[in-house]
Amino acid sequence: MAKGDKFYFDNFVESTSLSKQAANYLVECLENYDPNRIEQMLEEMHKIEHSADVKKHEMNAALAKAFVTPVDREDLDMLSQNLDDVIDIIEEILQKFYIYDIKTIDASAVDFAKNIVRSCDLLG
Repeated sequence: MAKGDKFYFDNFVESTSLSKQAANYLVECLENYDPNRIEQMLEEMHKIEHSADVKKHEMNAALAKAFVTPVDREDLDMLSQNLDDVIDIIEEILQKFYIYDIKTIDASAVDFAKNIVRSCDLLG
């Protein structure tokens, strides 16, 4: 791997880490759900989502300047976008709780979220 190629892979690792952080934070919010704290939860989740946006913009900037990339430029862009989409969707879940004024979370929803996160942990 060329020295400059490391950036792309490091960016994906960091983006993936942010996805995991967002998923874990969502589980934490569900486990300790308090409708009076939804705005605080949204603020914290938005910080994570914004960090992911920064990673995506860094990737876009690198792709715009690169003459040669280690993988097809389109594939790098698509993967970067998809990783960002994951966090956007996780953030949207909390936004829906706010919009629909959700007061309680069913235990099965908490279990479902935990199982998804646990399954992702098993993948790597």
